[in-house]
Amino acid sequence: MPEDENKASIWRLPLITFLLTWPEFRIVSLAQGLWGAASPKPAMLLALNLPDLEHHLRSWQTAKDLPRGASIGVDNSGQLAVSALPSLQLTVRTTRIPS
Repeated sequence: MPEDENKASIWRLPLITFLLTWPEFRIVSLAQGLWGAASPKPAMLLALNLPDLEHHLRSWQTAKDLPRGASIGVDNSGQLAVSALPSLQLTVRTTRIPS
């Protein structure tokens, strides 16, 4: 979440604030550079009932150290530098509990 409270952030929405009052919800912060991005690329995930999420994320890491690159501004071709970054895509398997 941006430290500057004047900057827009989904994490400041009343809904997120409300969900985070529940013990089942939590925010997990990570750097996508540990999974192949050319720069640290900070990200936050809203987790619900995923106590082992960090363990599983670490097992999929492709790097031990954060990259030192920057992905800001425009590249030599005029494209936004951030557009070249891969997105962290997670597939979470869920189990339904029969009623």
